[in-house]
Amino acid sequence: MNELVSATLGIVIGVILNDPLIRLRDSIIHWIKRFFLKRKRKKPYTGLFHFGNKESTWLIVDGDGEETYEQKNIFTYFDKDRVQLPPDLLEKQKEVEKEQKENRKKGLPYHFNGESYKFDKFSLNRFSSEEALELHLWFRPTDYYTFLATDMSLNEEKVREKYFPNENWTQPEKYFANSFGVNLVVITKDEHIVLTKRSGLVGTNKGMYHISVNEGLSRTFDRGVSTQAPDIYRAGIRGIVEELGAVDVEAKDISYLSLGVDTRFSQWGILGKARISKTSEELKEWRSSGVKDKWENEEFFTIPLDLTDIVKFVADHDPWTPAGLTCLYHTLVSEFGREKVEKTIQKYLK
Repeated sequence: MNELVSATLGIVIGVILNDPLIRLRDSIIHWIKRFFLKRKRKKPYTGLFHFGNKESTWLIVDGDGEETYEQKNIFTYFDKDRVQLPPDLLEKQKEVEKEQKENRKKGLPYHFNGESYKFDKFSLNRFSSEEALELHLWFRPTDYYTFLATDMSLNEEKVREKYFPNENWTQPEKYFANSFGVNLVVITKDEHIVLTKRSGLVGTNKGMYHISVNEGLSRTFDRGVSTQAPDIYRAGIRGIVEELGAVDVEAKDISYLSLGVDTRFSQWGILGKARISKTSEELKEWRSSGVKDKWENEEFFTIPLDLTDIVKFVADHDPWTPAGLTCLYHTLVSEFGREKVEKTIQKYLK
């Protein structure tokens, strides 16, 4: 009888002691399997641009860097009717306006409510038998406070779920896209490119590495000579002059390469490159004497137009603006060809 009791107690104690060990063992095995399977599993395809292993939130809608939009094949249009915001976004707009006025009164940094363009819609065509890129862009009036109240509120989960439930980027969303950016990589006379790091005073992408120029279309400064539609070449020239001080640039010096959108904030833009007649040293000297929008960038770099040097710079610096990283890639493709660019990126950014 005593032997039976002892055996029974032994089984019970063994179960009590072993069960936690078994569970621990099984948990460790399960974790190890998940870890190695996760490492082997490829990331799901998002369609968003990436520079080697550096991911971004930029979606390329048209263009690949190998072809250029000719100036004669870019058409802009303007609809004078302003889009009326729904109540929730209108309330946010009022809050933004109130906040900016209070900041101004208190001597704090604030944003001016500049007149800008809402990107309304676009169409793409292949022109003539040569299938050259053709781009048609439609715009409406908006302002900077509307941009802050709409696009910049997309980091709020409720707003994003309501207006972008399916993350559909085939066209600009009706109440958003209240900004359109012109992004350019500037190449100097002595074959250097200009890169920057954005300051903490700008409205978006604070402290991020960026390309030479990022200019939002302005209804005050960028409208065409005989139309209210924006002239994106005029905007590009203005951006170069205001941010770099290179006053000798013309429309023929600018090449636009692609169209896309930063899916974080529904910020659409056109990307390209521009060549100027100043050397990198002349540009530094000119800039040191003062330029209008020098405050937008806290650091300023001139790098030889060498594929390895530029890719290494990208590899060694973070974070990058989505538009800037994509614009830099398309500029490199335009200058060196896609195959060479991809091989160099794979070497340094696997």
